[in-house]
Amino acid sequence: GGGKGMREIFKEEELEKAQKLILNESVKKDIEYKIVKGNSTTDINWKKDTIFIRIFDQERVDGDRVMIVLNNKVVHENLLLTNTGTIFKIVLNKGVNYLKIKALNVGALSPNTSKIELYNSDHKEYFLNFLENKQSLEYKISNY
Repeated sequence: GGGKGMREIFKEEELEKAQKLILNESVKKDIEYKIVKGNSTTDINWKKDTIFIRIFDQERVDGDRVMIVLNNKVVHENLLLTNTGTIFKIVLNKGVNYLKIKALNVGALSPNTSKIELYNSDHKEYFLNFLENKQSLEYKISNY
């Protein structure tokens, strides 16, 4: 409950542009994904209020599901990870924001793995999450 304003509804063309941007980026094979494990906090400095998040399954789609929470508000309570991924647009508060990813299960292949790409027009961060069942991890995003 109470998460209506969290997920802004995209104009179709805005979403298409965002997807093209991120899919083109992903084609580049030299992207280094930083590995993040359960029960950890990762610090990120972000200079804009808007952040696009693409979350997808690492290799083989095996039924991994996650919950995504921003500042204690649920962005998605039960997201099935796919190859192409799901893109969210979130608006950060000024100051410190907490983005939490929680494993709701481990799919056919343990552990629960997800790649997460955070981006806007001038900043990108790439992470690879490893979570055991019911474990979570946190990104501490500073927006000043």
